[in-house]
Amino acid sequence: MIHGLDRQRNRAIVFADLGYLPLERGNTETALVTLSEFLNCAVGVRSVRIHDARTDIAARMPSVPDSPAAGLLRNRARRSTPWAAY
Repeated sequence: MIHGLDRQRNRAIVFADLGYLPLERGNTETALVTLSEFLNCAVGVRSVRIHDARTDIAARMPSVPDSPAAGLLRNRARRSTPWAAY
């Protein structure tokens, strides 16, 4: 199962990194879909990079224009309580 979790972690990190590019370029809808996929992949993964990416998404969300998709992602990022401290 370790290999599956490692693959899931890597996939989540790639989605997090890819989600920021369209956000910086003003393509909010693509960014929201990609960051939502990150949150889907990050479920159950214990990783410092995943934790940092969740925190970064929550910090960036106030600058994203309001829309139903943005509101949903804001709530998901806020609700994603990371696991206990290291």
